[in-house]
Amino acid sequence: MDLAEIQKQAKQAVSEIVEASGIKAGQFFVVGCSSSEVLGEAIGTNTSTDVAEALYQGINEVLAEKRIFLAAQCCEHLNRALVVSREAMEKYDLEQVNAIPQPNHAGGAFATVAYQKMPNAVLVEDIAARGKPGLILAVP
Repeated sequence: MDLAEIQKQAKQAVSEIVEASGIKAGQFFVVGCSSSEVLGEAIGTNTSTDVAEALYQGINEVLAEKRIFLAAQCCEHLNRALVVSREAMEKYDLEQVNAIPQPNHAGGAFATVAYQKMPNAVLVEDIAARGKPGLILAVP
């Protein structure tokens, strides 16, 4: 597992999608992914916060530079709640939910890392019909 390569590929993929899509500052870029699948395993069988962190770093580098809001989707155990910044929640009047994602229990590794690394992270129920959500990137 080459974490630097995972980070590089995530950054490249998001750069290409942002460029091709025309997504703008202040819109959402939704990411739902499975660190297990990135490692070539079945979803939920080989959770890796190291992989999730490499993905987050690559993705966030692009989005932060362009001031695009990341929305990290949790797994079904948290009803697919989304990790977003408090700024995004307040801007779009989103409903906060009181949960904290966990890598091996509920939420998944990527959502957990996003919650830990994103400044002023919160979980919201959804972003539907608000904020003109941008894209969904399904990684692997």
